[in-house]
Amino acid sequence: MVQTLRAAILYLADTDRRSQLAMNLLLRLPDYVAAGRHLDGWLIQDCAHRTREAAEESNAFLFQMFSHGYDAWVDEQRARDEKFLRKVGLDPARLHNMSLDEIDAWLQAQEADPASKARMEAVMNSNPNQRAQAIAGLEQMERDSIKLLERDDARALLLPPQEVEPWLPALVQRWQTAQAKLPQLSCDMPPDPSIAKGLSDAIWPVMGEMAQSVFKPDRLQPLGSQLRKYRSEQFAAGDKIAASCAIGAIASLEREEDPAHNYFLNALCFASLRPVLHAAADLGL
Repeated sequence: MVQTLRAAILYLADTDRRSQLAMNLLLRLPDYVAAGRHLDGWLIQDCAHRTREAAEESNAFLFQMFSHGYDAWVDEQRARDEKFLRKVGLDPARLHNMSLDEIDAWLQAQEADPASKARMEAVMNSNPNQRAQAIAGLEQMERDSIKLLERDDARALLLPPQEVEPWLPALVQRWQTAQAKLPQLSCDMPPDPSIAKGLSDAIWPVMGEMAQSVFKPDRLQPLGSQLRKYRSEQFAAGDKIAASCAIGAIASLEREEDPAHNYFLNALCFASLRPVLHAAADLGL
C-alpha cells in the first residue's frame, strides 16, 4: 500500500508540477516572514526545496496535497453513490444500518418487482460510467474470491480428502505429461513464467472436470448458503476484506452456472487437492 501511494504521488508530481508547487510556496514566504511566523516560513522554504530538488522522492508536503485531492475525490464519489441510491429508492442512511442479509432481501425484492427492476435498469443505463465502475468492481471481487481459500477460517469450504483423492491419478498424469513436454524444467533453475503457464494449462482442465463432477445443483445451493453465512459473519466482525471476497465468490456462482468454467469452483477444487498432494509427497508416493 505504501509503495502504491508513493508511486501515485511521484506519477502526479512530475517535474513541471513540482516546479509550480515550489514556486507557489515561495511566493507565500514573504507574508509569513512579515507576520513574524518564522518557523512556518522555514517549513515552507524547506518544503519548496524538497519538492523542487528531490525530484525522485515524495515528501510530507506532497503527501498532504495528495491527501486533500484524494479526500475530495472520495467525497465526490460518495455523493454520486448516494444520489444513485436515492434514485433507485434506497435511503443511504438506511443502507448504512442494514445487514448484508437485509440488503440481499431488498435486492431480491427489486428484482421481483417489474417496476422497481425497470427503474433500476434505467438509472444504471443513464449512468454508463457508474455502471462500468460497478461491473469492474464486481469482477475484481470475483478474481479476489479465491483468496478465501488461503484463510484458516474458511477451511470448511474445502472438499474432504475422500472426495478429492479419486482425482489424484488424473492430476498426476497431466502433470507428468506436461513435464515431458517441458524438458527444460529443473529444480535448480529459477521459476520460468512460460513453464509455470504450461503446467497450469495442463492441470487446470482437470479442475474443470472435477468441478463439473462434484458440484451438481444439490451441492451448489448449500455452498452458496455457506458463503453467505461466512460473508455475514465476517462483515459483522468488521473484516470487510473477507466479506468482499465472499461476495465475489457468491457473484461468481450466480454469474457462471457451469462449474467446469467457474473460476472460483475450479480454484476450490485445486485448493482441496493441495493438502492431499502434500501428504502424498511426504509419504513418497
